Amino acid sequence: MSYDGSFSCESAFKRLLSRCPALRSDPKLFALYQKVTSSSLSLAVVLDSGAFLITPTFLIVMFLILPKDGAATADDVVAAMAEPFLHPAYTIPIIGCFRPLCRRIADRAVAKLRAVPCLESVSEEDSDDVGEVDLHVIDFYVTRGRGLRLHELASLALCRALDLAPFLLRLFISSLAFYLLPKDLVLDINE
Repeated sequence: MSYDGSFSCESAFKRLLSRCPALRSDPKLFALYQKVTSSSLSLAVVLDSGAFLITPTFLIVMFLILPKDGAATADDVVAAMAEPFLHPAYTIPIIGCFRPLCRRIADRAVAKLRAVPCLESVSEEDSDDVGEVDLHVIDFYVTRGRGLRLHELASLALCRALDLAPFLLRLFISSLAFYLLPKDLVLDINE
C-alpha cells in the first residue's frame, strides 16, 4: 500500500515475490502474478531506439487483443494466498504486502481449515516439516496424518496476523469456537 492509501495488486505481488523468491516456484501463484501484471500493462509500444510511443492505432489493437475478463480479481488473489498464509515463513510477508485483503485471506484460510477432517491426528514421524517450497500446508500435513502440527501452525499464523493487523480480532475470536484445543494436546498438557 502506498502513502496515499491506494493499493495495487501488481506492486503488492512484486514486493511479495522479491521478499519471498521461493513463492515463484508455485505455478498457480506465478500464473496469477503474470495475470495481474499483464492486466495492468501501460499501453505503449517499445521502439528499437528504446523510446515509448503511444498511438491511437495501438490502443485499438490492445483493446481487441487483451480479453476483457483477463484482469485478476481480488477473489483470485485471496484464493491463491490462503494456503501460503498458513506457512510460517510467509504469514508476515503476506499480511504486509496484502494488508487491504488480509481479512479475506485469513477468512479463506480458516474456511479451508474447517474442511480438514481431523485436526487431532498425530503421526509418529516428526522428522519432516514443511519446507519453503511446500506452499500447500494443509495438504502437506493432512496427507502425513499430522493434523495436530497443522493446528499449531494455523494458530501461529492467526496469532501473527492478529499481532500485525488487530482488526482481525473478530475473525480470531470466531475461529476459536471452531479451533478449541484438540483433546490430544489437552491430554498431553494434563499429563
